[in-house]
Amino acid sequence: MTAVQTVVAAIVGLAEEALEQTQVLDGWNNHTDLAAKTLLVAFSPSRGSPVVTSSVDVDDGGLDATVETLTVACTAAAWNGDMEFVLKRGELVDMLSALRAALAADTSLGGVAFDAWLAPTAQWYEDIQARTDDAPARATVQVDFAFTVQVHAP
Repeated sequence: MTAVQTVVAAIVGLAEEALEQTQVLDGWNNHTDLAAKTLLVAFSPSRGSPVVTSSVDVDDGGLDATVETLTVACTAAAWNGDMEFVLKRGELVDMLSALRAALAADTSLGGVAFDAWLAPTAQWYEDIQARTDDAPARATVQVDFAFTVQVHAP
């Protein structure tokens, strides 16, 4: 009785259309070659944290409408071979702005939902990976955020 698969696929589709030069993935799926800008939908870097939460409410106000509200965790990251955090942070700000604009244009996610929005909070992280014999040092900026989507449950 859940719309998880449909909602996650709709978010991936929206992101693929809205984000240029960004790798968009449905979860981790053992990808080891991530692009310099990547969005992971239905993913949480925190072990044991849910990637999707769902609740169902029944409206007894005469409509007998059942509403499922899903919160889908996402992680976006930007990095390359330099140590410039400001540029990478700006790339992620642009990514979130593009997702907000795409949602403003279609809050139904292509007819899947009756409402969708980006959660008002996000967690930002910055990290430096030390140079190794195989790779140069690199700075990474990551933002964890969520989509909230409401659908009419069957």
